[in-house]
Amino acid sequence: MKDNLLSQPLRYFIFKNRKSFGIGLGLLIVTNALDSATPLVLKVAIDTITAGNFEPTELLKTAALFFAVMFMLAATRYGWRIFWSEYHTSAADELRNRVFHHYSQMGPSFYTKNSVGEMMSQITNDVQFFRNGIGPGLLILIDGISLIILIVPSMIYLSPSWTAKCLVFIAIVPFFIHAITKRIGALSKEQQGMLARLTSFTQELVSGVKIVKIFTMESQRSEKYQELSKEYLDKSNQLNRVDSFFNPLMQMAVATGTIILLYIGGGEVITGAVTLGSFVAFQRYINKIIWPFSALGYGLSQMQKGRSAFERIKVLLEQPVEFPDLFNQKQTPHVASVESIELKNVGFKYGEIEVLKNINLEIKKGQFIGITGPVGAGKSTLLHLLVDYLGNYSGQILLNGKDYNEYAKSEIWKSIKMVPQEPFLFSSSIRNNVILSSASNEQQLNAIVSMVDFDKDMKTLERGLETFVGEKGVQLSGGQKQRLTLARGVYAKPDVILLDDTLSALDTKTEANVRDHLFKSSREQIRVIVANKVQSLMKADQIVVLSEGQIEAIGTHEELLEKSKFYLNQWRLQQMNEAGETHA
Repeated sequence: MKDNLLSQPLRYFIFKNRKSFGIGLGLLIVTNALDSATPLVLKVAIDTITAGNFEPTELLKTAALFFAVMFMLAATRYGWRIFWSEYHTSAADELRNRVFHHYSQMGPSFYTKNSVGEMMSQITNDVQFFRNGIGPGLLILIDGISLIILIVPSMIYLSPSWTAKCLVFIAIVPFFIHAITKRIGALSKEQQGMLARLTSFTQELVSGVKIVKIFTMESQRSEKYQELSKEYLDKSNQLNRVDSFFNPLMQMAVATGTIILLYIGGGEVITGAVTLGSFVAFQRYINKIIWPFSALGYGLSQMQKGRSAFERIKVLLEQPVEFPDLFNQKQTPHVASVESIELKNVGFKYGEIEVLKNINLEIKKGQFIGITGPVGAGKSTLLHLLVDYLGNYSGQILLNGKDYNEYAKSEIWKSIKMVPQEPFLFSSSIRNNVILSSASNEQQLNAIVSMVDFDKDMKTLERGLETFVGEKGVQLSGGQKQRLTLARGVYAKPDVILLDDTLSALDTKTEANVRDHLFKSSREQIRVIVANKVQSLMKADQIVVLSEGQIEAIGTHEELLEKSKFYLNQWRLQQMNEAGETHA
């Protein structure tokens, strides 16, 4: 049944939630049956009164019957609302989690092509449109069909000729419904796509509000927002104009029946050919049938919008995941500890652009490895390969002598942690941002906070480690965020820690503290640091110099001063800068 989600989503969710769906549907049918019986009960009461043989006991029985029907009607109506809501809310919850699960397994190539706003629109707006389609939309459609099935025979029972004449215009309604729902589907898809663009632009605007303010871009951004908003408004109005045809069309077709009834039925009541009770009951049925025929249009409209929304979700879910093993339970080698990592003729391309080529490097347990090189040399890309975040590379990367592909991603990521250039903090407390899913160790936490020189900042924070940092750490400065991100990596105590030019954002004292900590840390840990400052790498066991995606040289600090022109120039330039700062 799992594969049916993409091909037959409605059938999939009905089967998955068959209990709540079945009970809700059953109670809805009972509700409609009781509702359809009320005009006949009313007919009996009116005919009893107008017949002239008025008996209070008979009237009381009829009133009691009418009350019992209405009481049961209220109870069953309450019941189907509860169970039907459970069905479609459960379906929406599963679909929303399925989309999130899919996002979790996608890699950098996906996130570079899709905006945050677009993804937010899919997991919120599109899921909600789909829920409205298979929930209220399907409910209203079934409600309308079942009422028509129950009401029309009741009308025929009262008078076949009245029924044929009063509902004569109903026959043409299905043709209009087909044309309108087809147009609604196309317009709904365009509207949802436009809403995604508007959401994406808004998210980008909020995230970049500082840049907008500093560069006085308010007017330009406002004009662009108004332009996108106007396009969304136009699409919505187009959809609403077509959608608005449904109710007037249905009501006009059925309301015509009331006029016909008054014309042909009034005379028959006066002549005594039919009873007043039959006339009143038939008129009640005409009023009741306005809703079912209107419901056909509204229900189909909602289902068409839901179908269009699911088509957008389907496009996402059909995209192959880049990290397929994150949540499965397949048996893969266990990494007790990282003894070595080896790269054999590794190369990598971003599209057609070759970033790394012929990388051969072996890193052993306890080693301190430095990586440097000019801008664009591939340093960050190399770290992303080491942490197994990029796929489709050429060559081999081995962990403890086994190919990375033999391990589950989760197994590798338990042992290898990376601190990226761009700091990211969750909307939570300082403590939670540092420990994440690790167990809290107060002594270790305080030591690391002190190591990254954050203890002095703690004195200005009233709640200390429990201070809420806000979305993306908005309450903290850039340097504070960088230090907490670094503390997070160190606190995890992984077998391998990768620092992507993280130390460059720190002041000299803090950088020295971290560098000394890493150098003195357990010889069981592999430490790989990307840095432009030669001073940050001097104590490394091996320093790798990258140039144009290739390894230019490998060696210790002293060896590279002899055999790497780039490294030597960097060393001299930084020495000169330090000397200048000292004299200043």
